[in-house]
Amino acid sequence: MKDLNLPKEHLFDIAQKYIKKGQHKKAIKEYRKILAKDPKNIRVRLKLGDLCLRNGYKDDAIDEYMKVAQQYENDDLNFRATAIYKKILYLDPQLVDVYHKLANLYLRENLIGSAKLQYHNILKIRPNDPVASEALEKIEQKRVQVETPPQEGLIIEPPPMVEESGPEPTLPSPEEPGDEIPISVPSEIDQETGEKDFETHYHLGIAYKEMELIDHAIAEFEAASADKEKRFDCLVMLGMCFMEKEEYDKAINCFNDASHVKKLNKEEAINLHYRLGLAYESNGMIQEAVKVYQQVINLDSEFMDVRNRIERLKRAS
Repeated sequence: MKDLNLPKEHLFDIAQKYIKKGQHKKAIKEYRKILAKDPKNIRVRLKLGDLCLRNGYKDDAIDEYMKVAQQYENDDLNFRATAIYKKILYLDPQLVDVYHKLANLYLRENLIGSAKLQYHNILKIRPNDPVASEALEKIEQKRVQVETPPQEGLIIEPPPMVEESGPEPTLPSPEEPGDEIPISVPSEIDQETGEKDFETHYHLGIAYKEMELIDHAIAEFEAASADKEKRFDCLVMLGMCFMEKEEYDKAINCFNDASHVKKLNKEEAINLHYRLGLAYESNGMIQEAVKVYQQVINLDSEFMDVRNRIERLKRAS
């Protein structure tokens, strides 16, 4: 086809124009042309997956997401791959192979509790899965060895496996075709320690945000914010996510909450006040923005464009 000879950037612009016109099938064709020229273009493949999903082509969307996740795995970007596999499972919670891939990724990061959860999910769907059963048995044996050092002449039998109970993940129904599917992230709990994998949620949030899956990122940061050590960073990231969604009231609340979590060092205070100023400014709260920007100036008189922002806001008020 002649169109395949067009530059990728031109094809992308054509696809965007089709999307604005609501001609999604034509946009999908343009994205596929780009991928024919550049199959490793993750940005386009994600957009193609989202567009397929929005138009009811769930299987095609899952196929595109699987290719993205595999590429992230190949590049050792484990948390990004994890984020995509979780997205796939909310589209189809019966995909046993995806649970296996998630479990392997968690084991790479030494997140044993999260890996166990995936193996238990597999056994609920496929009770006789040999790989999941063997993996759980090995995990349990290692736990027993660590917790109970063998004594001379004493033979230790591992306790019987107890299947975990709990609701299987379900796919929420969007209000309208094309709505982004909301994600309610299940708690991934290490049954030995009872501690949530807050670190996992935080890194997943970062991965989702970098992939512009903002609603998914928000769910992960909210889950991670229950950890006192992570709460400040999570609130800042949540504020940034809400800024991207143009939900400025929520962004302001997050940034203000972050300012009370701990005693801030100079760099943290400057960056947080600057972000809060941007949120106030975007929300049309000029006096509040000027006041916060002035606090930035008091800490660093040459920080970015703060002086120009203050002058411009004063002229406009």
